[in-house]
Amino acid sequence: MAGTEVLRGKKEYVPQHPAESDGVYKQRVKKAWLDNFVGMQIEKATGKLFSKEIKVSDMPPEIETLIENIDRQGRALNPFIRDVSAQAFEDGISFVMVDMPKPPEGAVTLADEKALGLRPYAIHVKPCNILETLSEMIGGVETLVRVRILEHVTEPVDGWGYSAVEQVRVWYREQGVVRWETYRQDKLKEWQLHDQGVTTFKGIYLVPFYTNRVGFCEGEPPFQNTAESTIEHFNWKSEHAHALSMCCFGMLTATGVNEEDQLAVGPAKLLRSSSPDAKFAYTETTGVGVTLAAETLKAIESRIESTGVNLRVENAGQVTATAAAIDSDETNAGLKAVANGFSYSIEQMFQAFAEILGLDVNKAGEAEVNDDFGTRKGTDAGLVELGKARALGDISRSNYLKTLQWKGELPEGFDIDANDEELSADGPPLGSIPSV
Repeated sequence: MAGTEVLRGKKEYVPQHPAESDGVYKQRVKKAWLDNFVGMQIEKATGKLFSKEIKVSDMPPEIETLIENIDRQGRALNPFIRDVSAQAFEDGISFVMVDMPKPPEGAVTLADEKALGLRPYAIHVKPCNILETLSEMIGGVETLVRVRILEHVTEPVDGWGYSAVEQVRVWYREQGVVRWETYRQDKLKEWQLHDQGVTTFKGIYLVPFYTNRVGFCEGEPPFQNTAESTIEHFNWKSEHAHALSMCCFGMLTATGVNEEDQLAVGPAKLLRSSSPDAKFAYTETTGVGVTLAAETLKAIESRIESTGVNLRVENAGQVTATAAAIDSDETNAGLKAVANGFSYSIEQMFQAFAEILGLDVNKAGEAEVNDDFGTRKGTDAGLVELGKARALGDISRSNYLKTLQWKGELPEGFDIDANDEELSADGPPLGSIPSV
């Protein structure tokens, strides 16, 4: 996901051949460019989920106001959750932390916080920054009791500058009380307590968003196989580009040339030697290696396409059978499960808002992430055969239109009866010959 330059700089991704010099290796690697199939798939998956806005309903006005600027940085619910989703597709899981600004001294109750106008907000926490999640079974529910999060904050320095500071925030839930501590390293790199406080929270509001759940607050990258195939593809691209460049330039060979002869090689130059046995020629490869590398690249791309990575663009020409299968209902089933899981996680976030604000958590609002991906049923060949059957009179006009609607060629709201009435009002079709 970091791109071409990162892969070029790591020999574990592009190994150097045992007899390959450093100079040749660097030249070979510089010719390789990453086709980021993982990024394409993540973009496609998030695009499907958020092709329609998240539907929210039964939400109190206090929370409805919050989600218009959910992170206090100007982002509304949809773009915020889209970013969380993209990270979850990359790592298998991502997190949202619901928090409140630290109240001033003396404000210890929910009423105090309301009087000061403090409001809860959501923070996107990447899984790489979650150092620990410790849970216990409380009331039959797996409940977080301790969480450690790595944070990066900026602090003003000398009035004009800023300093980046790394700290660890620890959340504790003990006997129904939620408190927090922050730790920073001193000059000796020892972690020391920096700040602490007690909240009015009823729980640690860390909400996981899963795309490939393997345990409580644990996930694995759903596109791991695709990532490995992408590395393989990147490797072979470097080999193919290098082999292609070698084939484009013939290698000059000379036999029977005296060592003292000075040869100038280049256009408009004459090769000469004092030896009567001297011979000059160009040696060129047969290109078999280039063909083999190209075929290997196609095989890898075909494998990646079969896993659903290759983007399918509607109305962009002929669509392969493999690409058509990618967008079938069966292959979208997993994505629909992710959408339902995201809906539940968003509702958990709403419930955290409600608890902090002292509202009824059972009426915090409902969320529905899009799981209607407009899947096109059947094939183009089947559509042609359907038209032939209608032309031959093998199926009725009504059934023909119903099938087109089922295939997604006509909108769901298409009214066949209303269409018949409109056709009757329009008169005979253009170009038809009136009866006499």
